[in-house]
Amino acid sequence: MQCAEIKNLIPLYLDQVLDSKENQLVAKHLTTCLACQKELNAIKRTWNLLEKWPDIKPSSTYVSEFWTKLSSDAPWYKRVLDKFKQVFVKEGLAPVLVTVCIILVVGVVIKKTSVVVPESEQAMVSLNPSELEMIENVELAENYDIVQDIDFLQDLDVIENCDDLET
Repeated sequence: MQCAEIKNLIPLYLDQVLDSKENQLVAKHLTTCLACQKELNAIKRTWNLLEKWPDIKPSSTYVSEFWTKLSSDAPWYKRVLDKFKQVFVKEGLAPVLVTVCIILVVGVVIKKTSVVVPESEQAMVSLNPSELEMIENVELAENYDIVQDIDFLQDLDVIENCDDLET
């Protein structure tokens, strides 16, 4: 057996609940392995200390007192708010907080209103819907200009191959 397995069996070995074969394997390993001997001694010392520890029995009203105290405790956000009030109201820092908030709000408003809109976007806003549709279909408009100047009956081949020119 390896040390990891033996270390897991040491508490059972001390309680004498191992079968005889495992008990002999652990005992044999402990005679040759210093690390496992140290583990055995550490567990023995811990158990000896625990035996000296006095038993503590809770009072008969412990459970009801626990739940009463738990229900009377304020939620975390109320405790934070109370601490916040204590720091800013009692210590006179409320004006500082108000000033900082005003500065932040004014700064955000100035930043939002002073955003530079590119000229192309400004021009797009002033267009009516038909002009916007025309801009969206610039390629169609360019093809239309080409087709408009062609004599329809003479250059029918050009019109049929117009789609091929786009690709």
